[in-house]
Amino acid sequence: MRLVGGAFGLFQKANREDFVKQAEQKGYSGFGGPSKIASESWKALPEVQQGEWQSKYEAAKVQYDKDFEAYGKKKEEDFAALPQEEREKLLADKEQKISAEKAEKTSPKKRKAQQDGSDTQASKMAKANARGVVTKGAKDDLIDPEVLVEVRSAGLEPQFMNLYKRPELQNKNITERKMLEALVQSEGLVNKAKAFLLQ
Repeated sequence: MRLVGGAFGLFQKANREDFVKQAEQKGYSGFGGPSKIASESWKALPEVQQGEWQSKYEAAKVQYDKDFEAYGKKKEEDFAALPQEEREKLLADKEQKISAEKAEKTSPKKRKAQQDGSDTQASKMAKANARGVVTKGAKDDLIDPEVLVEVRSAGLEPQFMNLYKRPELQNKNITERKMLEALVQSEGLVNKAKAFLLQ
């Protein structure tokens, strides 16, 4: 279960049916009615009860983090247990799928640049150097495809790439999986994840 909305999110989820009924009784239609009732109910709760929901959320978050870490370890173990040939095929298939998805999202202008060769990493670096921009090279290509798939399914790709390219983390032996775990624990906050990794 993915945790969304903190203590209020748990409160809303636990009472959703009641909020839907109340919204129907008040004549609210659509998605906004139950949300409005939930918000009003939350604001009317005494601080003690809101604190209880906060405690429930924190306990659920701890369990979620444990489950997520165990899931990641299990996936790594299962993957490592596969024969080398099968692992290589899976990685190649995932890379191909990622490339296909990327190609679908590529604009016509960028596709043309890729076709005429002006979109190569060397070309990009040359253009950046001409503008005085320091470039780090094609390290993005070295990200573990397994982790990249998990990053994308968690909806954390921009944050992950931001964290991955941080110079202070580049020289440390921090795995991509650790970076992903830090982002999940920090709820997608890059600086918080960076601080966690540098402890």
